[in-house]
Amino acid sequence: MATNSERSFNEALARVLRTKHPRWRRDLTAEQHRAVKGGGQPDLIVRNPRGAPVVVESEYVPARTVEQDAVARLGRELADSGDAIEQCLALRAPAALQHAPQAALDERTAQATYEYCIFSHAGADGHVRYPGAGWITGGVDDLAGMIESASISERAVARSLDVLETGVAEAAARLREATADRPAVNERIAATLRQEDGEQTSRMAMAIVANALTFQTMLAGVHDVRTLDEIRRRGALPKAPVLREWERILRINYWPIFHVAREVLTPIPDGTASRLLARLASVSSELDAHGVTRSHDLYGRTFQRLISDRKFLATFYTRPESAALLAELAVGLLDVDWRDADAVTRLRACDFACGTGTLITAAYHALLARHRRAGGDDAAIHRGMLEGAIFAADIMPAATHLTTSMLSSAHPTTPFERTQAHLLPYGRQDAGTAADFALGALDLIRKQHGTGLFERTGIEVHRGTAGAAGVDRQGEGWSDTFLLAHRSMDLVIMNPPFTRPTNHEALVIARRRDDAADRAEDAPVAPVTFVALRKRPASATEAAGLAAAIRETARRERSRVMLGDDLCGICVVGTWDDGGCATVTHPDVVDAVRGLRDGALMLPRTNDTHALPMTPLRELGARGLIDRDVNGIEGRRRANWGENGADEGAGAFRGPFDVVSIRTAAPTFPVLWGHAADRERRLIVQPDSEGVVRERADERAADAWGTATRLHFNRDFRLNSQSLAACLTPTSTLGGRAWPNFLLTERRHETVTVLWANTTPGLML
Repeated sequence: MATNSERSFNEALARVLRTKHPRWRRDLTAEQHRAVKGGGQPDLIVRNPRGAPVVVESEYVPARTVEQDAVARLGRELADSGDAIEQCLALRAPAALQHAPQAALDERTAQATYEYCIFSHAGADGHVRYPGAGWITGGVDDLAGMIESASISERAVARSLDVLETGVAEAAARLREATADRPAVNERIAATLRQEDGEQTSRMAMAIVANALTFQTMLAGVHDVRTLDEIRRRGALPKAPVLREWERILRINYWPIFHVAREVLTPIPDGTASRLLARLASVSSELDAHGVTRSHDLYGRTFQRLISDRKFLATFYTRPESAALLAELAVGLLDVDWRDADAVTRLRACDFACGTGTLITAAYHALLARHRRAGGDDAAIHRGMLEGAIFAADIMPAATHLTTSMLSSAHPTTPFERTQAHLLPYGRQDAGTAADFALGALDLIRKQHGTGLFERTGIEVHRGTAGAAGVDRQGEGWSDTFLLAHRSMDLVIMNPPFTRPTNHEALVIARRRDDAADRAEDAPVAPVTFVALRKRPASATEAAGLAAAIRETARRERSRVMLGDDLCGICVVGTWDDGGCATVTHPDVVDAVRGLRDGALMLPRTNDTHALPMTPLRELGARGLIDRDVNGIEGRRRANWGENGADEGAGAFRGPFDVVSIRTAAPTFPVLWGHAADRERRLIVQPDSEGVVRERADERAADAWGTATRLHFNRDFRLNSQSLAACLTPTSTLGGRAWPNFLLTERRHETVTVLWANTTPGLML
């Protein structure tokens, strides 16, 4: 039987991995002699010209020394470039490959399943292993994704982020100090960005200018673009030549990036602008010295971290790591021949409220990665993707700037014509427009904006200033129509627009049901996979690992999401009725709840199962009134009010009562309304309020009292201050906002029901 040495396997693995990334065809080597300073021969080295080098150490299973070998590489420098090794991947290859026919070794290597972990250099603190224990399981594509993610040095990102954040903050402070007696300057900048004037708006403005200067540095030497040093005059960086250079870049294109930056810079007085440009140019130079401008992935990650910092810019955008996890899972569901460049560029992906572009950029990178894994060259399709495949829209000019920056950073030196990043009209519009008031992306569903003939919806949007008339790159006004055919998108990835932090952390992925039979009322219920993670991913590497683990867990119908020996969360496949599982972090709890639902009590630590017949609560009675039917006022009609404010119409209120604190020892209409932790430690809870009948509402009050019961359920259950699931009042009582009541068909069952609700099984349900 043939025996393949580990050297033979490493060379086969290198050949396979070279097909997974176009830039690895020349930058990935195997078994290279004296590749490390001081001597050493790593198994594989990925010299990523746009990132940090990654070393792979491999052994056949049981691979007893592979981790030791991987750790020993950390901190060493490559002999040719001097680059430090910050990431080393330890790989356990299946023993079956050792005995594969040599002629089939490459094919078997490409199809094998591997175990691996990654070690990161932590300086004086030694190293960090991911996962903490055990091994990640995956194929070659998963392995390639992990190597690619690891090539973006987190230490370099941290250093670069500190440079960028410090420079932007200082420039913003200087801007506000220099224009303290010129409020119109900041007002014009704020109007351009469609934001209120303030420190965070100034920071956003300076971040946009810094981004444009850094992009200019990237473009210099590739296109006919001058460097910042070539523009300097006697050490200064005047505003006028910078603007002229940006005008030249706009003739290449990069419109959303440089046009918004130009609009921000123009109103700043020349002297102040020169000082700000000098400070931000030093940021660009320092980033270039760190290699950021040569590593586009690194720059994209750095700038993305800056704009997603919730304290620095007071924004509430999706975190990059969460976006990467969502995009990996969603893009993995697309049915595409990833080898076919035309098929990939025919895809349509959109974010209708793109913000800083985090989500759509994550989706774009996931699309490109799959094309690379299939042997394609993502640089060759970059222009076509930006011009016709990747759509983004927002009402904020800064959003289109940032989104286009993030998208184009994949290959920033590749020119393109118009992108599909659209600035949508919002607010009161000029006379003669299709609508008096624009609602941003919501206008896409307005039928009056569609052409009708082609069943499209669209908005006339303007590229240029925030005003009614746009300005093109030659200075002439023009408009653009953002038209979308119904059901034309293959992927929509977005956060619905919001104006405050929502603290919602469940990601949702849904497939559109295209077949008419699937949409019929009698169609079978589509399965739903619920995944509850113990914590969100802390890095892009963790996001990639989690996505692979979730896919594998769902495919094998397992209940635990494992990364190595680490329990990351649980996975439950069911229907929408199992949605409560999305809030549970222990799989045994899910098993117990599902057993109860099916009428079985499954005790932990044993194999015993006891029959426990279950009945839905709705079959035992009905809910009482909701609080709005007790004291709601939204039905009041001000037209019925008299001159003195008295209500002259009968039944103008939705509810018949005013709910007030208890005034008498024996109220006529007692109400259990709100929470008080000190009185919610026993099953019997005293009413805290009473209902005062509103004028001419006696009959409705009597009807409402007909729903009064002793049994009430907690609407705000928690394990701390509101841990009573249900309670009884001493006598019949109306339910309130926190304690709606329940009307059992058999009132004698109230006591046993409240007891059941507060048992462990009852609480779980």
